[in-house]
Amino acid sequence: MAVIQAVEALRPDNGGGAACSTCGRPTGPSSTTQFTSFMNHYAPREDGETAKARRKLYWLRSGLTHGGKLMEQDVNPGFGQFTLTWADERRTTDRATMLGRLAGVNWLLTDGE
Repeated sequence: MAVIQAVEALRPDNGGGAACSTCGRPTGPSSTTQFTSFMNHYAPREDGETAKARRKLYWLRSGLTHGGKLMEQDVNPGFGQFTLTWADERRTTDRATMLGRLAGVNWLLTDGE
């Protein structure tokens, strides 16, 4: 969660666009779209990596931040945690850490342009 939020702090504020006249919600790009655009710019996708895989990083963060999602390691601590779900979550968090670091370094090297 911290890695994704750190990336969010680096991305430019797009302001959410104008408000919809009917519902009042911003009409600009969603937070997920802004995140994936930033990541694709500063940590381009590797061959075979899908856009869905990038969105999954943000979805995991959103589920943890806004509730409704707990990591398998938090639900089943101890030696009983070695499940397919745990392994998938571990791969996702390891990938998020690596990509977040890469995007942060690339952002610094370009002076945030």
